[in-house]
Amino acid sequence: MVINHNMLRFAPQGKAGCIVATTRHLDIPSLDGLRAVSIGIVFVAHAGLDHLIPGGFGVTVFFVISGFLITTLLRSELERSGRIALGAFYLRRAFRILPLFYAVLGLAALGTRLGLGDGELNVRALLSQVFHFSNYWSILRPSDQMIPGTGVYWSLAVEEHFYLLFPLALVVLTACGWNLRRQAMLFAGVCVLMLLWRVVLVIGFDVSTDRTYYASDTRMDCILLGCVAALIANPVLDRVRHSQRQLVLWAGLGAVAILVSLAVRNDAFRETFRYSLQSVAIVAIMRYVVAAPRSLAGRLLNSRVMVWFGQLSYAFYLVHYVVIQEVHKHVSGAILGGLIALVIATTLAVALQRLVERPAQALRDRLIARQRVMVAA
Repeated sequence: MVINHNMLRFAPQGKAGCIVATTRHLDIPSLDGLRAVSIGIVFVAHAGLDHLIPGGFGVTVFFVISGFLITTLLRSELERSGRIALGAFYLRRAFRILPLFYAVLGLAALGTRLGLGDGELNVRALLSQVFHFSNYWSILRPSDQMIPGTGVYWSLAVEEHFYLLFPLALVVLTACGWNLRRQAMLFAGVCVLMLLWRVVLVIGFDVSTDRTYYASDTRMDCILLGCVAALIANPVLDRVRHSQRQLVLWAGLGAVAILVSLAVRNDAFRETFRYSLQSVAIVAIMRYVVAAPRSLAGRLLNSRVMVWFGQLSYAFYLVHYVVIQEVHKHVSGAILGGLIALVIATTLAVALQRLVERPAQALRDRLIARQRVMVAA
């Protein structure tokens, strides 16, 4: 993944594929491939194979990646300019997320209103999505049905809450003189508190699965663990040399931990410790594939197909479940229906990327460039 924000570029070097500074861009190997893996897991589960592959794990992967990427970008900006421009950050995030977000939601609402799909248009549920509150609305008002296929918006609500709070916290802590290690320890402590909060809710109050699965206060630690991984011993920004043996060992332990988390069927464990265990394991694997992009796993994740699909993943994520539900009305069988839905969803995602996402990003770049010119003047 290459992000052109006039940042440093870090390229692989050495047998372990360590990351070093070379030019003016930020190159984070393997993240697009990991995104492709995460959305692939979600898609397969939604296609009807959730008894074999849990879609929730794919969302957790995406959460961890998001935290790591955003924190790496913010750190890079801070180290380059000495400050974090919150206005520019929110502008970039808004143009990256909202145009596609509202385009797909608007089209789905219009189709439902015109009777093109099943279900009725519930205005209150729709407004919860519009204002990024759908995760809590699903918990508080489960009877208010979302537009079929748009239930995935809950994870975007968690992301939006993170985008709102985390950069502010980083700016405040930096202004107070906290170094990266202290910041990482604080956010790691927040993750522990969120884990304990899940335990209290599940063991003490016997809350529903939806309460711990959807809510930002019980899921944002998955994103924050990615942030912690970006704050200390970041293989992209820090000159930390990892031996190939260490990278493989930790990644292997991470893979084992993920398998254990999926194998344990105890409900209390699944709604409390599972998210933490999986997130830590994903961090270990992510460090390996980012720091060693020339390993076998790194080469697979950085293949053209994986990178292309990873860059398409956001548009694909927004439309895939709507398509799956429509296809399954006419085609029986998870595999055949899934293949047809894959083709249709990919086609729609490419169209949305070209018609909505890229023009929005071009407009964003022009606005940021104009803002820089005004500041320079």
